Amino acid sequence: MLYWLLYSKLFHIFPPFRIFRYLTFRTAFASLTALFTALVIGPLVIRRLREFQIGQYIREEGPKAHQKKAGTPTMGGLLIVISIVIPTLLWADLSNRFVWLAVFSVSAFAAIGFTDDYIKIINRRNLGLTAKAKFGLQIATSMVVASALIAMQTYGLYSTKLIVPFFKQFRPDLVHTNTALLLPGGIVARLLGVPHLWHVREVFMEFAGFWRFYQWFLFAFSDRILCVSQAAAQQFHPYIRERKVQILNNGYPASEFAPVAPDRVAAFRTRFGLNGARLVGLVGRIRFGRKGQDTFLEAASLLQQKFPVVKFLCIGSAFPGNEEHQGRFNRLRRSLGLDGAVICTGDVDDIKAAYSALEISVAPSVMPESFGGVVIESMAMGKPVICTRTRGQVDVIQDGITGLYVPIGDAAALRAAILSLWNDPLRAEQMGRSARAYVEKYHTLEKFTATTRSAAEASLDGRPAPDTWWE
Repeated sequence: MLYWLLYSKLFHIFPPFRIFRYLTFRTAFASLTALFTALVIGPLVIRRLREFQIGQYIREEGPKAHQKKAGTPTMGGLLIVISIVIPTLLWADLSNRFVWLAVFSVSAFAAIGFTDDYIKIINRRNLGLTAKAKFGLQIATSMVVASALIAMQTYGLYSTKLIVPFFKQFRPDLVHTNTALLLPGGIVARLLGVPHLWHVREVFMEFAGFWRFYQWFLFAFSDRILCVSQAAAQQFHPYIRERKVQILNNGYPASEFAPVAPDRVAAFRTRFGLNGARLVGLVGRIRFGRKGQDTFLEAASLLQQKFPVVKFLCIGSAFPGNEEHQGRFNRLRRSLGLDGAVICTGDVDDIKAAYSALEISVAPSVMPESFGGVVIESMAMGKPVICTRTRGQVDVIQDGITGLYVPIGDAAALRAAILSLWNDPLRAEQMGRSARAYVEKYHTLEKFTATTRSAAEASLDGRPAPDTWWE
């Protein structure tokens, strides 16, 4: 608005207004306007939200630490949106179509967040839109913006040159998107006419309806699809797998899994009162129906009376928004009489010390994992692993050599597997050594990097891969 008025209309009358032509000048003042808007409007918005009793609703059965957040004003995103949109409309060149696309994107995503909060407030519960609904709306918004960009290019309404602030003009040789959840990389690569590697690290089994269509978007906007496991690759349609999918297992630097100093392990044991106890552990987010904590608890109840010296560790916490799973975990633990035998550490600062303290690592996942990261980390720390035959994990474990498989949801089988390793410590020790050797051979950072560069060179028609990577 100010650009149009002071530069386009008035700089002929008052030449100093020519300064409005510079993007850096308008960006600086737009930032100051955003700051001023937030400082002035912020207290008013918060006060109004409190007056209308628009506050965070916390379930009574949730963690006590969350109760103090009850009544905290929600819908604070309104302040952020206002502080973005007003400066943009004031200082941007409103004849630029990209400005309106940006305003639409911010407003659309804000509307999704507003709807989520509104449902929570109206229904007085901690759940607004479902994850599927939010994800679907976000993808739909992204598709609208992508379609607008493609239409604009079709009619020659903008150049395909990519402008990067401070570099002015930057044209990559190749674009590498490091997750299936980011759409811009593929679109930008197509607009620039350069190859695109799409790295898929996720499994979309929970969003089967969405995935049926989204996989074709990945196919259309990529030259090669790199999947971290067979599980990630198998979810694609056979037509896509045959033409673009390549498996690229994750790699790790050897230094990351160097032996842990005894004092760090001792500190971990002391912190959670584990001195003198034998430890079996499950590392991962607490989520029933996915990570298998319920199976782990049931197996622990079968072992606890016979082996009172054993402690069972759940290392990790529920992901924000899934706190009800922590409550379910606590209730099941209490009902099985395992309050003293099962320790829930939450997230820990020194995860390598936690791995080192374990005698056996278990991963009783119910649903496929994109890649058995916890399994690999346990193996790299020289621990025998007991896991279920889910996709992602079956790519890693050699049954009877680097670990043991058990059926999904079978607590008795998990108990028997734990007992078999306890009753044969030499076998368990050998499994741990074999597991570490497997990681050192097949999951090195060097192997991962070499394969990634090879995929890049193949996409570049044999030309050397770039020395500098912008992901």
